[in-house]
Formats: sequence, structure tokens, C-alpha cells
Amino acid sequence: MLLYVTRHGKTLNNSTGRISGIVDVPLSPEGVEEARGLARKLCEGRNRYRILHVVSSNLVRARQTAEIVAKALSLPVTVDSLFHEVSFGSDEGSLFSERPYQERKDEPFSRFTGGESLVDAACRVYPALDEMRKMYTGNVLLVTHGMLARVIATYFHSYTIEQLKSSLMPNCSLACYDMEQAERHPVPESEPFRGIAGVRSSLGV
Repeated sequence: MLLYVTRHGKTLNNSTGRISGIVDVPLSPEGVEEARGLARKLCEGRNRYRILHVVSSNLVRARQTAEIVAKALSLPVTVDSLFHEVSFGSDEGSLFSERPYQERKDEPFSRFTGGESLVDAACRVYPALDEMRKMYTGNVLLVTHGMLARVIATYFHSYTIEQLKSSLMPNCSLACYDMEQAERHPVPESEPFRGIAGVRSSLGV
């Protein structure tokens, strides 16, 4: 099973360099054309992509993109709110270039004021991806958002923060992941969490 991840089509906020986060902004006319272009690409390569399911974030810009693609593929859209964009709290609506956003975006444990941290987003998305692996047979197209697409990538591969910073996904581009190889191993019940002191002791420090 393959998971294809795409970022929604362009919005006015994208074009003007403003942060959307969980603010519900629609596609711009350019974004609609990008979604149509993605739909054409997937239809023309139907036998290569073999997409059987379309899942979308609940935010309107993702849903609009998903609906355009799904209609072309004659598939329904399943909306899952767990795949919404990272919440940037009070930074939403401001410019990406402004200082508060720049100071927090590279610190995965630092929450945006009134919003989430990247770790919060991972805690939301990782179980959703676990569930997706159980629910679906056949390839899935997931329509989501720029920052969340970066978080999803860390489910499949290890990233440094520098690598994560440079991994911005262009609107309506595609990333592909093998869901069968995404093996995440839970901590055995026989080995309960021992806290930091226990970890230090086991390391001999």
C-alpha cells in the first residue's frame, strides 16, 4: 500500500506570504488550476498511481483540492480532521517573515502562542497514520498542508531539524511513502517507562 501525500492548491495567503494555519481560507483561482492539473496528472497516470481512496483535511482549501481530484478519479472523499494544518495560534494571519514565527518554527517542542508545536502535531498525526494503515487496502491520496506534510514525512524517515526546514512541499506536488515499510514498534508492556533516572542508570551514567 502506497500513501501519496499532496499539499492543497495555492491560496491568496500563500501568494502574499501569510500564515494560514487552521484559518479556513479557500483556494485562489490559481490554486483551483493547480488542483485541476494534479487531477489530470493522476488520471493520465491512473494505471501507475492506482489510487483507490482520497482522504482530506477538514480545512476548505484541502477539501476543495481533494474534491477536484476525486471527481476526476470517480472516487469519494473521506474527510479526516486529524490531518488539518499545524495550528500557529496568534501567528495566523501574520507574515512568514515576521520575527515571532521565525523564532518558533525551528523549535519542535516550542508551541506557537495559542497553538501547537510540531511535536503536538506529530502526536496527533502519527496515530492517524497508524489507523490509516489498518483501515485501507490499496493506495491512498492524502490531501493536507505544507507544515503538516513535513510532520508526516517524519513518520517514515528520520529528519534533523535542518532537513525538515528545507523540505517545504510545493502546492499540489506529490510525495510517496510505502505504508508497509513504516514499521513503528510500541514499547513492550513488560518494560514500563522508568523515567529519566532509570534511563541514566541503564546507561551507566
